[in-house]
Amino acid sequence: GTREHLASDQHYLSVQAGFQLLSRQGLASEPELLDFRTTIETLAKRTQMHCESPDMRAALDAARALDGVCADCDFQVALHVIPAADSTLPVNEVEALLLESGLTSSGVGYVLDADTEGLGVAVTAIDGRLERGGSFVMDVPKTPAAYRTWLRLEHTAAQIAARFAARVVDDEMADLNEAALRAISRQVEQAEQRLVGIDIPPGSALALRLFG
Repeated sequence: GTREHLASDQHYLSVQAGFQLLSRQGLASEPELLDFRTTIETLAKRTQMHCESPDMRAALDAARALDGVCADCDFQVALHVIPAADSTLPVNEVEALLLESGLTSSGVGYVLDADTEGLGVAVTAIDGRLERGGSFVMDVPKTPAAYRTWLRLEHTAAQIAARFAARVVDDEMADLNEAALRAISRQVEQAEQRLVGIDIPPGSALALRLFG
């Protein structure tokens, strides 16, 4: 159902209270869950309502199992396009390629059209200057169609590198060859498949709440 704040001038036949057991910060503790349940039971007693709650131990065990899957899928992938030594990239032409690939300028970088806050994908200029290169970063669980999106970013980076004799490198500034890029893509694909398999597709409202 829908969620809303309780209003003092409204009457309710039933109320459902929820407690998020798992987030990017980790698993909630048993004392935290106990405190929440006690608060709800106290409120129910004061308002003369009947209160039912699930088994706390079973809920924590289920959250712990989910944490194991989510931890394996919680990562970012990145690559960087940098100019050859003693040269720079043509800013206007690089920006045109980024926009053609489906990215939108956010003022501080480039993001996916449907992700104006840059939650999943962000392309930013190195040292704040696009002529020095660009960093392509994707937060896997926050990005819709993560695998397809990453392939699109890879393709855009390769286009820029080929057109302007630039390099595609990793965080250590080591060149990324085809084998390395395939390994990254496979890792993204596997993470997306696992999240879809537990009904938390990357970029979905549930994924954004869980990995927010």
